[in-house]
Amino acid sequence: MKKTTRCLAIVQAVMTVLSIYFYTFVVAQFYEVLVGIDAIVYISKYFLIAYAVIMVSFILLGNTSKKNPKFLLELSVFFSGVTLFIILRADIVTFYIPIAIIFGFSQACYYSSYTNLVSFLLNDSVVKKYSLMSGLVNKIVGFVFPITIGAYLEVTSFEKLTVVMLAILAVQFVASILINSEKKENLETFNLVKYLKKLKFVKSDVKTFYGAAFCDAIIGSILEKLIVIVVLIMYNSSFTLGTLETIFAIFSILVVYTIKKLDFLKLKNCVFTISIIAGISLICFSIAINTTTFIVYKFLSTICVSGLAVFNSIYRYNCLGKQLETYKGEHQTTVEIVYGTSRLFGFSLLILLTSVDASIIVFLKITLCLCAVIIALYGYLIKKLIK
Repeated sequence: MKKTTRCLAIVQAVMTVLSIYFYTFVVAQFYEVLVGIDAIVYISKYFLIAYAVIMVSFILLGNTSKKNPKFLLELSVFFSGVTLFIILRADIVTFYIPIAIIFGFSQACYYSSYTNLVSFLLNDSVVKKYSLMSGLVNKIVGFVFPITIGAYLEVTSFEKLTVVMLAILAVQFVASILINSEKKENLETFNLVKYLKKLKFVKSDVKTFYGAAFCDAIIGSILEKLIVIVVLIMYNSSFTLGTLETIFAIFSILVVYTIKKLDFLKLKNCVFTISIIAGISLICFSIAINTTTFIVYKFLSTICVSGLAVFNSIYRYNCLGKQLETYKGEHQTTVEIVYGTSRLFGFSLLILLTSVDASIIVFLKITLCLCAVIIALYGYLIKKLIK
Protein backbone atom coordinates (compact mmCIF):
# COMPACT_ATOMS: atom_id res chain seq x y z
CA MET A 1 0.00 0.00 0.00
CA LYS A 2 2.92 2.36 0.73
CA LYS A 3 4.23 1.85 -2.81
CA THR A 4 0.77 2.56 -4.24
CA THR A 5 0.42 5.69 -2.08
CA ARG A 6 3.81 6.98 -3.25
CA CYS A 7 2.95 6.24 -6.88
CA LEU A 8 -0.38 8.08 -6.54
CA ALA A 9 1.48 11.07 -5.06
CA ILE A 10 4.01 11.03 -7.95
CA VAL A 11 1.21 10.79 -10.53
CA GLN A 12 -0.53 13.79 -8.97
CA ALA A 13 2.72 15.77 -8.64
CA VAL A 14 3.43 15.28 -12.35
CA MET A 15 -0.15 16.36 -13.12
CA THR A 16 0.56 19.54 -11.11
CA VAL A 17 3.53 20.26 -13.39
CA LEU A 18 1.44 19.56 -16.51
CA SER A 19 -1.35 21.76 -15.13
CA ILE A 20 1.11 24.65 -14.73
CA TYR A 21 1.97 24.18 -18.39
CA PHE A 22 -1.58 23.69 -19.71
CA TYR A 23 -3.43 26.16 -17.49
CA THR A 24 -0.80 28.91 -17.19
CA PHE A 25 1.71 28.87 -20.03
CA VAL A 26 -0.64 27.63 -22.77
CA VAL A 27 -2.97 30.47 -21.74
CA ALA A 28 0.03 32.83 -21.89
CA GLN A 29 0.81 31.48 -25.37
CA PHE A 30 -2.67 32.42 -26.57
CA TYR A 31 -2.06 35.91 -25.22
CA GLU A 32 1.34 36.06 -26.95
CA VAL A 33 -0.24 35.24 -30.33
CA LEU A 34 -3.43 37.27 -29.93
CA VAL A 35 -4.09 40.53 -28.13
CA GLY A 36 -6.64 41.98 -25.71
CA ILE A 37 -10.25 40.82 -25.89
CA ASP A 38 -9.51 38.45 -28.80
CA ALA A 39 -7.16 36.45 -26.57
CA ILE A 40 -9.83 36.15 -23.85
CA VAL A 41 -12.43 35.03 -26.41
CA TYR A 42 -10.15 32.29 -27.76
CA ILE A 43 -9.08 31.20 -24.27
CA SER A 44 -12.73 31.04 -23.20
CA LYS A 45 -13.77 29.04 -26.29
CA TYR A 46 -10.81 26.69 -25.82
CA PHE A 47 -11.73 25.89 -22.23
CA LEU A 48 -15.48 25.78 -22.96
CA ILE A 49 -14.85 23.00 -25.49
CA ALA A 50 -12.41 21.20 -23.17
CA TYR A 51 -14.75 21.28 -20.17
CA ALA A 52 -17.76 20.23 -22.25
CA VAL A 53 -15.76 17.20 -23.43
CA ILE A 54 -14.71 16.51 -19.82
CA MET A 55 -18.33 16.50 -18.59
CA VAL A 56 -19.62 14.22 -21.36
CA SER A 57 -16.62 11.89 -20.99
CA PHE A 58 -17.15 11.56 -17.24
CA ILE A 59 -20.65 10.25 -17.79
CA LEU A 60 -19.62 7.90 -20.62
CA LEU A 61 -16.61 6.59 -18.70
CA GLY A 62 -18.50 6.19 -15.40
CA ASN A 63 -18.62 2.40 -15.32
CA THR A 64 -15.01 1.99 -16.47
CA SER A 65 -13.73 4.52 -13.94
CA LYS A 66 -15.54 2.63 -11.17
CA LYS A 67 -14.42 -0.89 -12.14
CA ASN A 68 -11.08 -0.35 -13.88
CA PRO A 69 -9.68 3.09 -12.97
CA LYS A 70 -6.04 2.11 -13.56
CA PHE A 71 -6.73 1.52 -17.26
CA LEU A 72 -8.18 5.04 -17.58
CA LEU A 73 -5.18 6.52 -15.75
CA GLU A 74 -2.84 4.96 -18.31
CA LEU A 75 -5.15 6.10 -21.12
CA SER A 76 -4.99 9.66 -19.79
CA VAL A 77 -1.19 9.62 -20.08
CA PHE A 78 -1.46 8.54 -23.72
CA PHE A 79 -3.92 11.31 -24.66
CA SER A 80 -1.92 13.92 -22.72
CA GLY A 81 1.02 12.91 -24.89
CA VAL A 82 -1.12 13.28 -28.04
CA THR A 83 -2.18 16.77 -26.88
CA LEU A 84 1.43 17.82 -26.31
CA PHE A 85 2.50 16.41 -29.67
CA ILE A 86 -0.21 18.38 -31.54
CA ILE A 87 0.74 21.58 -29.66
CA LEU A 88 4.36 20.90 -30.65
CA ARG A 89 3.60 20.42 -34.34
CA ALA A 90 0.60 22.70 -35.00
CA ASP A 91 -0.38 26.35 -34.59
CA ILE A 92 -2.21 26.54 -31.26
CA VAL A 93 -4.74 29.15 -32.43
CA THR A 94 -5.57 27.45 -35.74
CA PHE A 95 -5.96 24.01 -34.16
CA TYR A 96 -7.43 25.08 -30.81
CA ILE A 97 -10.61 22.99 -31.31
CA PRO A 98 -8.96 19.54 -31.79
CA ILE A 99 -6.41 20.39 -29.08
CA ALA A 100 -9.25 21.29 -26.67
CA ILE A 101 -11.17 18.08 -27.47
CA ILE A 102 -8.20 15.73 -26.95
CA PHE A 103 -7.00 17.67 -23.90
CA GLY A 104 -10.51 17.51 -22.40
CA PHE A 105 -10.71 13.75 -22.92
CA SER A 106 -7.27 13.21 -21.36
CA GLN A 107 -8.30 15.28 -18.32
CA ALA A 108 -11.54 13.30 -17.97
CA CYS A 109 -9.62 10.02 -18.08
CA TYR A 110 -7.18 11.29 -15.47
CA TYR A 111 -9.53 12.76 -12.90
CA SER A 112 -12.17 10.00 -13.19
CA SER A 113 -9.44 7.43 -12.55
CA TYR A 114 -7.23 9.22 -10.00
CA THR A 115 -10.05 10.23 -7.66
CA ASN A 116 -11.52 6.72 -7.75
CA LEU A 117 -8.12 5.13 -7.10
CA VAL A 118 -7.66 7.35 -4.04
CA SER A 119 -11.23 6.64 -2.93
CA PHE A 120 -10.99 2.84 -3.37
CA LEU A 121 -7.38 2.17 -2.32
CA LEU A 122 -7.13 4.44 0.74
CA ASN A 123 -9.41 4.28 3.79
CA ASP A 124 -10.85 7.42 5.44
CA SER A 125 -8.06 7.80 8.02
CA VAL A 126 -5.34 7.43 5.37
CA VAL A 127 -7.12 9.78 2.93
CA LYS A 128 -6.76 12.74 5.31
CA LYS A 129 -3.02 12.14 5.76
CA TYR A 130 -2.57 11.47 2.04
CA SER A 131 -4.48 14.62 1.02
CA LEU A 132 -2.32 16.77 3.31
CA MET A 133 0.92 15.07 2.20
CA SER A 134 -0.01 15.18 -1.49
CA GLY A 135 -1.15 18.78 -1.12
CA LEU A 136 2.21 19.72 0.44
CA VAL A 137 4.13 17.95 -2.35
CA ASN A 138 2.01 19.68 -5.00
CA LYS A 139 2.62 23.07 -3.40
CA ILE A 140 6.38 22.43 -3.40
CA VAL A 141 6.12 21.48 -7.08
CA GLY A 142 4.08 24.65 -7.60
CA PHE A 143 6.91 26.57 -5.91
CA VAL A 144 9.74 25.12 -8.00
CA PHE A 145 8.28 24.77 -11.48
CA PRO A 146 6.57 28.09 -12.39
CA ILE A 147 9.79 30.11 -12.16
CA THR A 148 11.74 27.24 -13.74
CA ILE A 149 9.34 27.03 -16.66
CA GLY A 150 9.14 30.81 -16.97
CA ALA A 151 12.94 31.17 -17.01
CA TYR A 152 13.33 28.29 -19.47
CA LEU A 153 10.70 29.83 -21.74
CA GLU A 154 12.51 33.18 -21.73
CA VAL A 155 15.80 31.68 -23.00
CA THR A 156 14.43 28.95 -25.31
CA SER A 157 11.00 28.58 -26.92
CA PHE A 158 7.51 27.28 -26.26
CA GLU A 159 8.24 24.29 -28.56
CA LYS A 160 11.26 23.20 -26.49
CA LEU A 161 9.23 23.60 -23.29
CA THR A 162 6.60 21.26 -24.78
CA VAL A 163 9.31 18.64 -25.45
CA VAL A 164 10.32 18.85 -21.76
CA MET A 165 6.68 18.28 -20.79
CA LEU A 166 6.65 15.11 -22.90
CA ALA A 167 9.70 13.86 -20.97
CA ILE A 168 8.02 14.63 -17.62
CA LEU A 169 4.89 12.82 -18.82
CA ALA A 170 6.99 9.64 -19.14
CA VAL A 171 7.54 9.75 -15.35
CA GLN A 172 3.77 9.78 -14.81
CA PHE A 173 3.38 6.80 -17.13
CA VAL A 174 5.90 4.70 -15.15
CA ALA A 175 4.28 5.63 -11.81
CA SER A 176 0.80 4.77 -13.14
CA ILE A 177 1.99 1.29 -14.20
CA LEU A 178 3.40 0.63 -10.71
CA ILE A 179 0.06 1.36 -8.95
CA ASN A 180 -1.34 -1.89 -7.58
CA SER A 181 -5.03 -1.90 -8.50
CA GLU A 182 -7.05 -4.82 -9.81
CA LYS A 183 -10.16 -4.65 -11.98
CA LYS A 184 -13.25 -4.65 -9.71
CA GLU A 185 -15.89 -6.75 -11.47
CA ASN A 186 -17.75 -7.41 -8.21
CA LEU A 187 -18.78 -3.77 -7.78
CA GLU A 188 -22.33 -2.74 -8.58
CA THR A 189 -22.75 -1.32 -12.09
CA PHE A 190 -22.29 2.46 -12.29
CA ASN A 191 -25.69 4.14 -11.92
CA LEU A 192 -25.56 7.92 -11.64
CA VAL A 193 -29.35 8.40 -11.80
CA LYS A 194 -29.92 6.00 -8.89
CA TYR A 195 -27.29 7.82 -6.82
CA LEU A 196 -28.79 11.26 -7.47
CA LYS A 197 -32.28 10.01 -6.57
CA LYS A 198 -31.01 8.55 -3.31
CA LEU A 199 -29.09 11.74 -2.57
CA LYS A 200 -32.37 13.67 -2.35
CA PHE A 201 -33.52 11.69 0.69
CA VAL A 202 -30.23 11.39 2.60
CA LYS A 203 -28.98 13.91 5.14
CA SER A 204 -25.32 14.37 4.27
CA ASP A 205 -22.60 17.00 3.94
CA VAL A 206 -22.20 15.99 0.33
CA LYS A 207 -24.63 18.63 -0.96
CA THR A 208 -22.71 21.38 0.85
CA PHE A 209 -19.51 19.96 -0.62
CA TYR A 210 -20.93 20.17 -4.15
CA GLY A 211 -21.58 23.87 -3.56
CA ALA A 212 -17.99 24.32 -2.36
CA ALA A 213 -16.74 22.41 -5.42
CA PHE A 214 -18.70 24.78 -7.70
CA CYS A 215 -16.94 27.77 -6.10
CA ASP A 216 -13.56 26.03 -6.19
CA ALA A 217 -13.91 25.48 -9.95
CA ILE A 218 -14.71 29.16 -10.60
CA ILE A 219 -11.67 30.27 -8.60
CA GLY A 220 -9.34 27.61 -9.97
CA SER A 221 -10.26 28.12 -13.61
CA ILE A 222 -11.77 31.54 -14.35
CA LEU A 223 -9.99 33.65 -11.72
CA GLU A 224 -6.57 32.08 -12.29
CA LYS A 225 -6.79 32.64 -16.06
CA LEU A 226 -7.74 36.28 -15.52
CA ILE A 227 -4.82 36.80 -13.14
CA VAL A 228 -2.44 35.34 -15.75
CA ILE A 229 -3.76 37.89 -18.28
CA VAL A 230 -3.49 40.75 -15.76
CA VAL A 231 0.15 39.85 -14.98
CA LEU A 232 0.98 39.72 -18.70
CA ILE A 233 -0.68 43.12 -19.22
CA MET A 234 1.21 44.62 -16.26
CA TYR A 235 4.65 43.09 -16.87
CA ASN A 236 4.57 41.53 -20.38
CA SER A 237 6.93 38.70 -19.36
CA SER A 238 6.62 34.92 -18.96
CA PHE A 239 9.56 34.99 -16.56
CA THR A 240 7.79 37.52 -14.33
CA LEU A 241 4.66 35.37 -14.47
CA GLY A 242 6.63 32.31 -13.36
CA THR A 243 8.52 34.26 -10.67
CA LEU A 244 5.33 35.61 -9.10
CA GLU A 245 3.71 32.15 -9.16
CA THR A 246 6.76 30.75 -7.38
CA ILE A 247 6.95 33.48 -4.74
CA PHE A 248 3.34 33.03 -3.71
CA ALA A 249 3.64 29.25 -3.86
CA ILE A 250 5.93 29.60 -0.83
CA PHE A 251 3.02 31.00 1.18
CA SER A 252 0.73 28.20 0.00
CA ILE A 253 3.29 25.62 1.22
CA LEU A 254 3.28 27.28 4.66
CA VAL A 255 -0.52 27.30 4.71
CA VAL A 256 -0.77 23.57 3.93
CA TYR A 257 1.93 22.76 6.50
CA THR A 258 0.14 24.84 9.17
CA ILE A 259 -3.22 23.17 8.50
CA LYS A 260 -1.53 19.78 8.78
CA LYS A 261 -0.37 20.66 12.31
CA LEU A 262 -3.59 22.23 13.63
CA ASP A 263 -6.94 20.89 14.77
CA PHE A 264 -9.48 21.59 12.01
CA LEU A 265 -12.10 22.79 14.49
CA LYS A 266 -9.75 25.58 15.63
CA LEU A 267 -9.73 26.89 12.06
CA LYS A 268 -13.51 26.75 11.60
CA ASN A 269 -14.30 30.33 12.61
CA CYS A 270 -11.38 32.01 10.83
CA VAL A 271 -11.98 30.31 7.45
CA PHE A 272 -14.97 32.48 6.52
CA THR A 273 -13.34 35.66 7.89
CA ILE A 274 -10.18 35.17 5.83
CA SER A 275 -12.23 34.45 2.70
CA ILE A 276 -14.11 37.75 3.14
CA ILE A 277 -10.83 39.64 3.59
CA ALA A 278 -9.41 37.95 0.47
CA GLY A 279 -12.56 38.89 -1.47
CA ILE A 280 -12.28 42.54 -0.36
CA SER A 281 -8.60 42.61 -1.41
CA LEU A 282 -9.60 41.34 -4.87
CA ILE A 283 -12.21 44.12 -5.18
CA CYS A 284 -9.54 46.68 -4.17
CA PHE A 285 -7.20 45.23 -6.80
CA SER A 286 -9.92 45.42 -9.45
CA ILE A 287 -10.56 49.08 -8.62
CA ALA A 288 -6.88 50.05 -8.69
CA ILE A 289 -4.82 47.61 -10.75
CA ASN A 290 -1.20 48.19 -9.73
CA THR A 291 1.73 46.31 -8.20
CA THR A 292 0.85 47.16 -4.58
CA THR A 293 -2.79 46.06 -4.73
CA PHE A 294 -1.78 42.97 -6.70
CA ILE A 295 0.76 41.86 -4.08
CA VAL A 296 -1.70 42.44 -1.22
CA TYR A 297 -4.45 40.51 -3.04
CA LYS A 298 -2.14 37.67 -4.08
CA PHE A 299 -0.76 37.30 -0.55
CA LEU A 300 -4.22 37.16 1.06
CA SER A 301 -5.79 34.99 -1.64
CA THR A 302 -2.89 32.52 -1.52
CA ILE A 303 -3.44 32.02 2.21
CA CYS A 304 -7.22 31.80 1.78
CA VAL A 305 -7.58 29.76 -1.40
CA SER A 306 -4.75 27.34 -0.53
CA GLY A 307 -6.39 26.62 2.82
CA LEU A 308 -9.85 26.21 1.32
CA ALA A 309 -8.45 23.89 -1.38
CA VAL A 310 -6.92 21.60 1.29
CA PHE A 311 -10.24 21.27 3.11
CA ASN A 312 -12.03 20.81 -0.22
CA SER A 313 -9.67 17.96 -1.15
CA ILE A 314 -10.15 16.17 2.17
CA TYR A 315 -13.94 16.46 2.34
CA ARG A 316 -14.23 15.30 -1.26
CA TYR A 317 -13.42 11.80 0.02
CA ASN A 318 -14.96 12.04 3.52
CA CYS A 319 -18.38 13.64 2.98
CA LEU A 320 -20.50 10.70 1.75
CA GLY A 321 -21.53 9.07 5.02
CA LYS A 322 -22.46 5.41 5.56
CA GLN A 323 -25.73 5.53 3.59
CA LEU A 324 -23.92 6.51 0.40
CA GLU A 325 -20.72 4.53 0.97
CA THR A 326 -21.36 2.18 -1.97
CA TYR A 327 -21.67 5.10 -4.42
CA LYS A 328 -18.06 6.33 -4.34
CA GLY A 329 -17.70 6.09 -8.13
CA GLU A 330 -20.97 7.93 -8.75
CA HIS A 331 -19.99 10.59 -6.19
CA GLN A 332 -16.63 11.27 -7.86
CA THR A 333 -18.34 11.56 -11.24
CA THR A 334 -20.91 13.96 -9.78
CA VAL A 335 -18.08 16.08 -8.32
CA GLU A 336 -16.50 16.39 -11.75
CA ILE A 337 -19.88 17.22 -13.35
CA VAL A 338 -20.26 20.00 -10.76
CA TYR A 339 -16.75 21.21 -11.60
CA GLY A 340 -17.53 21.07 -15.31
CA THR A 341 -20.84 22.89 -14.95
CA SER A 342 -19.13 25.62 -12.94
CA ARG A 343 -16.37 26.04 -15.51
CA LEU A 344 -18.81 26.08 -18.43
CA PHE A 345 -20.85 28.72 -16.61
CA GLY A 346 -17.73 30.77 -15.88
CA PHE A 347 -16.28 30.72 -19.39
CA SER A 348 -19.72 31.35 -20.95
CA LEU A 349 -19.94 34.41 -18.71
CA LEU A 350 -16.51 35.52 -19.91
CA ILE A 351 -17.60 35.27 -23.56
CA LEU A 352 -20.82 37.15 -22.75
CA LEU A 353 -18.92 39.93 -20.97
CA THR A 354 -16.41 40.25 -23.82
CA SER A 355 -19.31 40.98 -26.18
CA VAL A 356 -20.00 44.18 -24.21
CA ASP A 357 -18.42 47.22 -25.86
CA ALA A 358 -15.80 47.99 -23.23
CA SER A 359 -12.03 47.98 -22.85
CA ILE A 360 -10.20 44.92 -21.55
CA ILE A 361 -9.46 46.73 -18.24
CA VAL A 362 -13.18 47.44 -17.62
CA PHE A 363 -13.98 43.82 -18.47
CA LEU A 364 -11.35 42.57 -16.01
CA LYS A 365 -12.61 44.85 -13.23
CA ILE A 366 -16.21 43.57 -13.55
CA THR A 367 -15.18 39.90 -13.69
CA LEU A 368 -12.73 40.17 -10.76
CA CYS A 369 -15.47 41.72 -8.57
CA LEU A 370 -17.78 38.77 -9.36
CA CYS A 371 -14.97 36.35 -8.42
CA ALA A 372 -14.55 38.17 -5.08
CA VAL A 373 -18.11 37.23 -4.12
CA ILE A 374 -17.41 33.59 -5.06
CA ILE A 375 -14.35 33.50 -2.75
CA ALA A 376 -16.48 34.63 0.21
CA LEU A 377 -19.20 32.05 -0.60
CA TYR A 378 -16.53 29.34 -0.88
CA GLY A 379 -15.26 30.16 2.62
CA TYR A 380 -18.79 30.04 4.05
CA LEU A 381 -19.48 26.57 2.59
CA ILE A 382 -16.13 25.14 3.76
CA LYS A 383 -16.89 26.49 7.26
CA LYS A 384 -20.13 24.46 7.24
CA LEU A 385 -18.18 21.30 6.34
CA ILE A 386 -15.64 21.58 9.17
CA LYS A 387 -16.90 19.52 12.12
